Amino acid sequence: MDVLGLKPSAVTYVSAVDACVSLESIRTVHDGIVDAGFQSNGAVASALVHAYGRSGALPDAAEAFRTGPLRDAALWNALIAAFARNELAGFGVAVFREMVADGVAPNEITFVSVLCCCGHAGLLEDVWSCFVGMIGDHGVVPGVDHYACVVDLLGRAGRLTEAEDLMASMPFEPDFAAWTSFLDSCKSSGARTRSFAAANALVVDPSSSGPYVLLSNMHKHS
Repeated sequence: MDVLGLKPSAVTYVSAVDACVSLESIRTVHDGIVDAGFQSNGAVASALVHAYGRSGALPDAAEAFRTGPLRDAALWNALIAAFARNELAGFGVAVFREMVADGVAPNEITFVSVLCCCGHAGLLEDVWSCFVGMIGDHGVVPGVDHYACVVDLLGRAGRLTEAEDLMASMPFEPDFAAWTSFLDSCKSSGARTRSFAAANALVVDPSSSGPYVLLSNMHKHS
């Protein structure tokens, strides 16, 4: 672009960051962003935090967050997601609490990351507290992704009856991801529960072979 006399825009840099496939390439683009003075652009800063999180370079992600613009929900969400992706629940929850203390209202995306963050670490009490507090404390109505996170953790904790009850209480039909997640949690349960989960997953998406594969693998190892 420089050869043609064109100056990269914020959109250009966001696209460039998203296209990076290595940590080295992210840092190279980041250097160009700093030289061009775009490090304080919200969309660019969020893209950098996401990219560094994907690469597991959390110090770089934190630095991109620190040097970013006025911190809005998107930038906070990017940092929480970076810790969630790398299964660092304590850091993710700490950032969430700092976000709230800073007066930034969390949104649906925030809670997906926080629930996943705690879920990966098996922090059932924290997940449940966060799930309940979504509406009570922040006025955010849980969606299917939020329910799926809680169902997944309940299932992995062996609390299948509670997971099934929660799915039954959803104000909408559980989607394919929710049923397959529940099915994957049924490895130590009886064949009836497995078949029930598989049947519901296939009702949602009859063309998928995923439930069959999961059931087959469970039977091989049972």
